[in-house]
Amino acid sequence: MALIDHNVPVYYTYKPLDSQRRSWQRPPSNIVRLTNTVRNRYKDSACYYKDSVYIFGGISMSDQTAFNDLHRFDLRNRCWSNSTLITKGTKPLPRGSASMVRHDYRLILFGGYCPSTHHLAHNDFSELYRFYNDLFVYDPLTSTWTEIKITPCNIPQERASHSAVVIGHSMIIFGGISKRTSFNDVWILDLRTFTWQQLKIDGITPCPRGGHSQIVVDEKRIAIIGGQKRLGEHFESLTDIWLLDIVQQRWQKIKVINENWMAPDIWYHPAVKINNIVVIFSNLISTLSAGVNAVNNTFNFDVTLNSISNLHMFILDFSNLQNEKVTFEVTWRQPIALPVTSNKAHCSVLCRSEIFLFSSSNEETLYIIS
Repeated sequence: MALIDHNVPVYYTYKPLDSQRRSWQRPPSNIVRLTNTVRNRYKDSACYYKDSVYIFGGISMSDQTAFNDLHRFDLRNRCWSNSTLITKGTKPLPRGSASMVRHDYRLILFGGYCPSTHHLAHNDFSELYRFYNDLFVYDPLTSTWTEIKITPCNIPQERASHSAVVIGHSMIIFGGISKRTSFNDVWILDLRTFTWQQLKIDGITPCPRGGHSQIVVDEKRIAIIGGQKRLGEHFESLTDIWLLDIVQQRWQKIKVINENWMAPDIWYHPAVKINNIVVIFSNLISTLSAGVNAVNNTFNFDVTLNSISNLHMFILDFSNLQNEKVTFEVTWRQPIALPVTSNKAHCSVLCRSEIFLFSSSNEETLYIIS
């Protein structure tokens, strides 16, 4: 494998937790450096399929350039593919903050945004970004992209920083942001016919948001965790947790126990569910306590996302959601210090019994946490 730019540190944390220090062990012998072909970026999309993690697109941390390249990391051999994957078909336009999920053998990409080339020249937030609501399917077997053309009469509005999961043959998206608008709508895409349906939900609902996490609880329920909402020209961090019953089309706010152990930032820190445990990698101090101006300081908002910090592993116990109750609750457990540094808007993907965390700082950094 030829050396392209620089190496990627890969940390294998196989040793058990120290019960007294509550920290992972990381002997120097467990650090492996590999060739890297992925440029410095954030807000990229990631998806696991057949012992590989696919990374699509993202935004440059240096000049806000958007990408539409596709990379593959081989989990068996612990290495990146030699270069950007050569793909056929209609490739998605460059973008970041798109959703990418797997259905059977296909990867489904939806939405996202692309910064304007005149990013710093505008004062109007609506002119800073171009948002998308297009839909693409990638076939890893043939390395082919296909754009799915859908009649625009009943499709979600353009958006980015939304969430998406797959249950059965349905892709469920929630929320997101677009220009001056935030969303709290729920859409279901039938992945056999590629038709959209918006759920009409009565009663209480989560406030509009983006940058949140969506977790599959079971075959009929999803959970929404955190995110951020827009207050006029500012953003505010959210820490609430909601449960949606897709069959009954009803939201329920979840009671949260042990909030003193809660992750300070659960916006643009994607959550990963392992059995009844949800894992979030976050810093110890919130970076959005006072809000960020979304019009005049939009670039500063991206700088906030780019800021590098040491991460802790925050653990959310979902076991009480498995029972049929009138009132549901989840419990934060004591956080665990990790030898991990990252910016926000990193990728976290569950791969068998491992968590794949891809981040960009001064170097692209990949962590595989067992």
